[in-house]
Amino acid sequence: MTAPAAVKAYQALRGISPEDMMDIVEWVSDLVKENAGVRRITSYILSKGMDEDVLGLIMDMISTRKKAAAKFEKGEELYFTSEGLRWATPEAAAEHCARRMAGESVADITCGQGGQVLSLARHCDMVTAVDMDPLNCLITSMNLKKSGLDGVTVYPENCFSRKVISGLEKGSLVFCDPARPPGSKERTMEEISPDPRKVLMEYGERISGACFEMPPYMSLEKIPFDCEVEYVSLGGRINRMNLYTGSLKRSRRSAVVLPEGASISGDGSGINNDRPPEVTAGIWVNELDPAVSRSSLVGELMLREGWTGRVVKLDPRRTLLWSDAPLDSPFVKESFRVLGTADSYEGVKRLLRSAGAGSVTIRYAVDPSNYWTIRNELERGLDGSIKVHLFKGETFIIGEKLMGSSSRSGGKGRQ
Repeated sequence: MTAPAAVKAYQALRGISPEDMMDIVEWVSDLVKENAGVRRITSYILSKGMDEDVLGLIMDMISTRKKAAAKFEKGEELYFTSEGLRWATPEAAAEHCARRMAGESVADITCGQGGQVLSLARHCDMVTAVDMDPLNCLITSMNLKKSGLDGVTVYPENCFSRKVISGLEKGSLVFCDPARPPGSKERTMEEISPDPRKVLMEYGERISGACFEMPPYMSLEKIPFDCEVEYVSLGGRINRMNLYTGSLKRSRRSAVVLPEGASISGDGSGINNDRPPEVTAGIWVNELDPAVSRSSLVGELMLREGWTGRVVKLDPRRTLLWSDAPLDSPFVKESFRVLGTADSYEGVKRLLRSAGAGSVTIRYAVDPSNYWTIRNELERGLDGSIKVHLFKGETFIIGEKLMGSSSRSGGKGRQ
C-alpha cells in the first residue's frame, strides 16, 4: 500500500481505538480464511461506517503477515503495512539493541509500527514511542496490545516537539532509526531524517546516551560525533550499523553476529596484513563474518581466538583467513578446502575441469547484470559433480565448501 493511500485510509479511521481496529482486522482476516467474497467483506467494512480505503489498508496488513514471520517470531499475529514492515527492525537486531538499554528509561523517537518498541518494552523500565505518522502510532499500539505489553506511552508527535523532549525523564536514553531515501547510492547525514546531529543538540543534557541505527555502508568519515560504531550481521550478511553515544558507548568499534549473539569489541586498529604465502591445494580458507571485517576487528578476533593464519581482504564485504584446518566459530561464515589457484579465466576453466567441477558459485563482486553471463561461461563444458566456489584476490581461488558449513540463515531478519 502506498503512503498516500495509507494516509487517506487513516483519515477514515480517525479516533478509532487500537482494540476496535484489532477486532476489525481479525474479523476480516477470518472472512479471508473462509474465502468469503469481496462483496461480503466490503459490506462488513461499510457496516462499520468505513470505506474501501480502509478495506485496502486492512487487506494490506493481512497479506503482510506471512512476510512478517520472516522478521518476527510471532509475525503472523502482528500488524504491519507492507511499507511499515519493509523498514521494521528485525526482531533479532531489536532484541540485541534493547538488551544494551535494559533497565533504563528509553524513548524510541522514530518508532514506525513498533518493531523496536516491542523489544524495548520487554527489557526497559520505561518506554516512550514517538512517530509523526498517527497511523504508525495506532499500529504500534495494536502490536503492543497484541504482545501483552503495557506501560508504553505512544505519542503521534514530531520528535523535536517540546512535549516529547520535556516529557522524558532526565538521564533517559534515545533510540533513533532515521528514515533514508531507498535509492541513495551514498549515505550521508544530510539525507537522513531526523539528522542525528540535531537529535543530540536538541535533546542535549536531557539524555545520557543514544543509539542511532544507521545505513551499514555509510562512510565513517561522515560521522562527526564521538561514538561507538557497531556493525551487526544477521544470517551472515551486514544488516545495520549502530552508533552508541554517551553512557551507551563501551568501545571504539564492535561487531555482533546474529542470531548467535557472538560479539567482539576493540579499537579497530587492524592487523599486520603481510602478503600471504602462496595458496596451494589442501589449505583451507575461511570466510569471516562481514561484521568483523567491516569493523576492522579481524586482528582483535585472531588474538582472542589464538588464530595464526594469514588474512586477505578481497573487498569491503569479504575477508578470507587461511588455516591448516577449517575453523569452527560463529565469526566464520563458511570454510572451503582449496582445490587450486589460477591467474586467469582460462586457467580457472582448466582447473575446474581437472577438479571435476559441475557448478561454480562466484564469490567476488561482479556487476549483477553480468553474473550469469560469467557463470555460464565458466560452467560451459563441465561434466563433474563438485560444487565449486570461486574467489578472486590477487589470484583466483577455487574451493570446495566444507559439508555442514553454510551461510547462516537462522533468526528473523531482513536481508
